[in-house]
Amino acid sequence: MNLREWRQRCRALRGTPGFGALLGKYLVSISVTAALVVCAVLLKADGPGPFFQGDRPAAGLLVRQTGGLLTDAEEDASEAYLTAQNIANAGWRVVDGRRQYYFTDGSQAIGTVRIDGADVTFDEQGTWLSSRLDVPYISQLPDMPFGCEAVSVTMMLNYAGIETSKEDVVALLPYAGDPNLGFTGSVYYQGFSLGGIIWPPALLDLVRAYGQDAVDLTGASWEEVCAFIDEGRPVCVWFRTAALDHTVLLTGYSDATVWVNDPLADKDTALDSETFLSYWSQNDYRALSYL
Repeated sequence: MNLREWRQRCRALRGTPGFGALLGKYLVSISVTAALVVCAVLLKADGPGPFFQGDRPAAGLLVRQTGGLLTDAEEDASEAYLTAQNIANAGWRVVDGRRQYYFTDGSQAIGTVRIDGADVTFDEQGTWLSSRLDVPYISQLPDMPFGCEAVSVTMMLNYAGIETSKEDVVALLPYAGDPNLGFTGSVYYQGFSLGGIIWPPALLDLVRAYGQDAVDLTGASWEEVCAFIDEGRPVCVWFRTAALDHTVLLTGYSDATVWVNDPLADKDTALDSETFLSYWSQNDYRALSYL
């Protein structure tokens, strides 16, 4: 049913008890009570299930309601229909290769706006430029020269609202000769120790111990990793340079630039995307975050 057909139905409203139109997950309904017409936009919850339980909206439905005399039925109903269209079409779109974002009122995102916890920047035409997270920074120096993984995880947990310290996280590290099972050395100087490493599978239980649903993103595509930033969740990323194996916390990206909280350097350290992706590939695309 398009808007024209919807309006035609509204004109015949006096002779009907009510009707509705389904737009994706959304139901726009018109119901009549005595001399009033009530226009309701019902937002259906995710998952299967009816729109109604008996004569009441099902649990999880958001009701947006307007009311007016029968003579206002067409105007009110059309507004409800268009509101539902805007809601159904809200979110990210790709138009001619350009990422854009639309709000539920139909307006387009311009400038820097907060979307799902990320600070997202668009140009004057509404084309996406970057997505970034403002993650508080923690250094691994001077006390944890080999603690980049633990410190990156600490920053990630802090951003998720967990109050913990790098010392507390280190105390929970598992230890093993296999980095898939635990840390292979010490985060601290131990004589002439060369430190050690730990990989995402060995950190899952630690993150879960803080109540977070940890996810090993090793082998995920760059687009999948970036989706976590778009959704407001930073990502621990393992990379390898000519000098060292290292772990940083990914906090933002654009087409040309990647921003990381580098425990050895600084907050929001910028790397060009090509260099970053090369470093990441050399450490087998290891990554860790939470849902």
